Amino acid sequence: MDRNQKFFVVLLLLASAILLTSSVGLFFMRQQEIQKRIALEAKVDELTRETTRLSKELDAAAAVKKEIETRLAALETQSALLQEQLNGEKKAKESALAQWESEKSEARRLVDELMKAKDEKDQMRAKLESAARECEVIKTQLLNVQQAKEMLEDKLKELLIRNEVNLDKIVVKPEVAGVNPQAETPQQQGQTPGEAGAVTAEAGPGAQSPNMKGEVLVVNKKFDFVVVNLGQRDGLEIGMNLGVYRDKKFIAMLQIEKIHANLAAAKIPTEWKSVDIKEGDTVMVVK
Repeated sequence: MDRNQKFFVVLLLLASAILLTSSVGLFFMRQQEIQKRIALEAKVDELTRETTRLSKELDAAAAVKKEIETRLAALETQSALLQEQLNGEKKAKESALAQWESEKSEARRLVDELMKAKDEKDQMRAKLESAARECEVIKTQLLNVQQAKEMLEDKLKELLIRNEVNLDKIVVKPEVAGVNPQAETPQQQGQTPGEAGAVTAEAGPGAQSPNMKGEVLVVNKKFDFVVVNLGQRDGLEIGMNLGVYRDKKFIAMLQIEKIHANLAAAKIPTEWKSVDIKEGDTVMVVK
């Protein structure tokens, strides 16, 4: 075999080796690509499944979100209703509280009025009890006065009968001045009772002329009355005024309150109680 053939055989072997190497390399490369494609397809399937799962989860989340939004809207509506109800209850509570305060104030006012009325009632009861006691005292005093008067009258009647007291009318002489029932008291004239004796008959209380004269028989200072020896037969009437004189000087004024045939009881007015009226003082009727 010549040299050319050998070279061709070497080239052919070399080409076969290169071709075989290339084929082996392409085979391995194809196998790698197949594996890569299989891996990629697996990843794609996995991604697809994951996408599907995520889509389902998103749908579920959207449904949950919608449900939550619906519930939230319902809760907001319920909250608004509750807030409105709470506001109404708050207003009602405030109104009830204001009414309670008003009723409480009214109750306090009524309690104060009741306490005041109770105090007034107690005061009135005390006053009534005091008035009742005073009335009993006055009744007792009146009874004592009446009894004293009756005893004095009986005593005077016995005295008059025993001593034959002359009770005839005595005509007053013109020179004895009249007595004015409107005369001023010694205090009104600026005089003390001791100075009353300085008032003369001519300068006495009034200018009217008396038509009868008598004298004081009994003086009762305890009950402020006197008994005189003038009565119905002398023309005396209840309410008449008697001027009291001593030594022709005016000293006091009396007022008739009880009359008998020839005796009369006269009270001593308040303004003349300080005057010392004595038995035997002259009395004259003042018209």
